[in-house]
Order: sequence, then C-alpha cells, then structure tokens
Amino acid sequence: MRSGFQTLLRRCRPHIAIVRSELVGTASVQFVHRSGTFSMANAINVATKYWTIDPAQIDMTLLKEPADLLARNDVIAFPTETVYGLGGNALSDEAVSKIFSVKGRPSDNPLIVHVWSYAMFESLAEEIPESARKLTEAFWPGPLTVVVKGKRHLSKYCTAGMCSTASSARSQASYHSYGCCVSLSMVDSGGNTVGIRMPDHPVALALLKMVNIPIAAPSANLSGRPSPTTGQHVRDDLDGKVPGIVDGGKGSFFIVIWLSLLAVATPRFASPTERA
Repeated sequence: MRSGFQTLLRRCRPHIAIVRSELVGTASVQFVHRSGTFSMANAINVATKYWTIDPAQIDMTLLKEPADLLARNDVIAFPTETVYGLGGNALSDEAVSKIFSVKGRPSDNPLIVHVWSYAMFESLAEEIPESARKLTEAFWPGPLTVVVKGKRHLSKYCTAGMCSTASSARSQASYHSYGCCVSLSMVDSGGNTVGIRMPDHPVALALLKMVNIPIAAPSANLSGRPSPTTGQHVRDDLDGKVPGIVDGGKGSFFIVIWLSLLAVATPRFASPTERA
C-alpha cells in the first residue's frame, strides 16, 4: 500500500500544495448554517483529560473513556496518520455542531467522515461505483478520501449543504481535509455528498472500532491555525475547550493533494486552499 501511494504522490507532484495557516485572534465567533446557527467563544473552559497511547502496543482499557465520550455525542481529539482530528459522532447533529463550534469553522466547510470497516463505508453511501471500490481496496486504510452521495441518516452538518453536480467545482473543492489526502469525487449529479476515508493509524482504527460509529473529524485546531501533528500541538490549541485528547504520537504525512474524478468529466487534480 505504501509503495503504491508513494507512486501516486510522485505522479501528483506538480499539484502538491503545502498548507500554511496564519494565527487568528481569540474573539468570539458566530456563523450561520442553512440548517442552524452555531456560536463559539474561544474562552470555553472545560476540564480536558489526556490519554497517552502507544500505537505499537495499544492498551484498549485507555480507549474506553474516549469511546464513551464519542458515544455520548461529545467531541475529542485523536491521532491519524496525517494530523490529529477533532472527532464527533457523524450521525448526530448535536455532536457535529460541537465540532464547528469548538473550531470556529466556517459553516460551508463540510467534514470528512472516518470509518474503520468497509461495511461501515457501505452503510453511509447511497452507492459506491466500481472504480471507488477498486481504489479503496488498494489504498485503504490510508490518506484517501472518497466523495460519494451520503445517506440521509448522516448529520446534515457533515455535508455543509454540498450538492454535487458535474459543472460545480465548488462542491468538489470544498472537502478541505487535513494532512496528506487524495480526494476522489465519484458523483455526477444531485444530492448531498460526503467525504469518507479509513485512517491508517492503529490508535484511530482501534478507537473507531470500539465506538463502532462513523466519526466526523476535521483537523484538531482552531480555524485558521496550523494543523496539529502531535498531541502537544492539540493541547496548545484546545486545552480547556474539549473534554479529551488521545495522544498517539506524531503523524506521518503533512501534504494536501486533491484529485477530482468526475463521472462525466476528464479526471483532474486540484489543490484548493486549506480552511481547516
């Protein structure tokens, strides 16, 4: 898998964009989604708990509490092979709205949903084209996001109202992910779309399997700040703002790559500006 992905990276080299973000202030933020209004004050004060977990020898007892928090529609930070994610139950409007609120994330930025099994992927997609099946078989788990039509039981905030059309570059370019991620769009008409991926990190997969629900997660930082590659980076940004941070070591990739593969158009690469 690694060698195949590295080959893909080399072929994408002219289209690689290294993300750089500027620091933002600490003013309160309010933003409106077509389905609701979120408010966020960076001065949120909660007791943040930390769990340090060795990816090479995972202590499953340490994952029980963060899994319980996710099951109760709270949000926590957790590691992936790219950068740390701020995760919440992708089936719950309550949980996903907390992600937007904690980050101060623009309401038109959809969220990538993380799964631990192919069966969970199938449960979230209206349809999975054969091309998507072949690509996910080759590159999952890994930093590959597939954009498909999402089923209605997903939180409406995961899609941020994105509807896919063959002529709409906006809907294809709006899945601002984090770390090193190839995004492939497999849809060509109508309906809300959702980006789904299976992370290649043992702690992330163990957590997802334990809670057994899809987890929506952008990068675990305040909007506009650099995406975090270590637990300490997350702590610097979100200490006192989230109930828990799972520290599973440093991420492996920090490159953003976008590949839009429209069903009725010539495949093309795109590198939209990060707005995590």
